[in-house]
Amino acid sequence: MNPYTANIGEYDYPRSDGILCFQFGITGTDTRYDARMYKILAHLFIREPSLWLDANIYLRAPLTEIAHELLPLGYDIALFQHPYRRNALEEACAMIEYQLEDTRRVFEFIKAYEPVLQRVPLYETGVIARAFNSDVAAFNELWWRLVQRYSVRDQLTLPIALDTVRLKVHIIRGNVRCHEWFEFNPHRLNRVEQHRGTVKLNP
Repeated sequence: MNPYTANIGEYDYPRSDGILCFQFGITGTDTRYDARMYKILAHLFIREPSLWLDANIYLRAPLTEIAHELLPLGYDIALFQHPYRRNALEEACAMIEYQLEDTRRVFEFIKAYEPVLQRVPLYETGVIARAFNSDVAAFNELWWRLVQRYSVRDQLTLPIALDTVRLKVHIIRGNVRCHEWFEFNPHRLNRVEQHRGTVKLNP
């Protein structure tokens, strides 16, 4: 399993742990989409089972020791469940309340997928372990299209892609913010403020 991350536009502090870190944009338009492209389209960049880590998340445990427990045999993807919101509808409502996305796009998403939004569980996307197979590639491609269509906040549309492609999901127990395998750190920049043109350093 190959761990990797992306740090576009110095959103997070430079890493010194030696894992593969993509630092150059591809789309040329928005650093948020550049980072999401590396995260979501894993099969294009990592030609083997992969472990995505957001640039503020580090491994505490040797990956060779936890890989089989992290992504057990027979599963396609492993994720943490969201610790605060239960489903995609609650995520969409939070995005509208906190103005995290163009509300018109979020309402379009709700209208398009309203029948399933309360049924599909919400996951965090800071840690994603994935197998390397055709089903995972199809899921990645669909997820990327949904992100481009509805929101750069990828955890909104991930449940829809999972529900459509029907990957076998392994839930990583616990909370990534306090976990024996991972170290969670604050971001260097506030992404929302950075996107709006006011760079705000996190303490």
